Amino acid sequence: MYKKIINIFRWMILISIIFYGYRMIHLKNTSSMPQDTPVEISFLALKEDADSILIQQGLVNILIDTGEKKDAQKIINYLQEKKVSNIEYLILTHPDKDHIGSGIDIIKHFEVKNIIQPYYQKKNERLEKLNQEAKRQGIPIIYPTLNRKFIVGNMKLLVYPPMETHYKKDNNYSLVTLIKHGKVKMLFTGDAEKKRLEEMLLMNLKNIDLLKIPHHGRANIYSEQFIKALSPTYGVVTSYDADEIIKKTCKEINTKIFYTGTGDKIFNSNGEVLTHIPMPNR
Repeated sequence: MYKKIINIFRWMILISIIFYGYRMIHLKNTSSMPQDTPVEISFLALKEDADSILIQQGLVNILIDTGEKKDAQKIINYLQEKKVSNIEYLILTHPDKDHIGSGIDIIKHFEVKNIIQPYYQKKNERLEKLNQEAKRQGIPIIYPTLNRKFIVGNMKLLVYPPMETHYKKDNNYSLVTLIKHGKVKMLFTGDAEKKRLEEMLLMNLKNIDLLKIPHHGRANIYSEQFIKALSPTYGVVTSYDADEIIKKTCKEINTKIFYTGTGDKIFNSNGEVLTHIPMPNR
């Protein structure tokens, strides 16, 4: 019995050393940059309603969603233009084809250090193939079941997972990610629909600088309440247009809307304020 206790104790020490070493390497990779390094946020204009968003601070990169399969070359080219070689976190909000379609291409072309995705029990061949490739490459997959915090560069990430394990609509599995850079707050909502927005209203989020408007600008009964609660300075719709109630609500609270259907949309944060960077349509 005494020998067994000693062996267990040794294993605990070994696991602690491995975890501590990983944590130190991880923090070194993500935090060693000047405090005033700006953050650039790129919403890519894809061929149809689809999401792919690059958040970049120095050499540190986060990618939220990967569009459809046919968007792969556009996304790869853009990331290469931005000198991306590795992606600290690839966040896949939910497993619909317009959000994970180019996932395999991304993890084959770039060094992805971690994948974050919701726990999803339904059969999905596209997601299964993506996860098989991630496993082959040894990429850790994180399935948050409670709110999870991450530090990336000088950014703080808070990932809100769905509160239930099963939804009728796949869009309600959407991970919602809050990114804080100094005083600037940005919220990325995937395709959250009625049930998911109802959950997010419980989080009491306020004063958001940049909102990725849920579900490509399609409204539900909670859309108006959700947008008014956040009172964003800027909103981005990953489409050519939004439902009238979305546009009306944003106009009422002076939220300026941008549409990726007219080209890439780029924003810059210096930690104090967020600004939109005008650029020619791509």
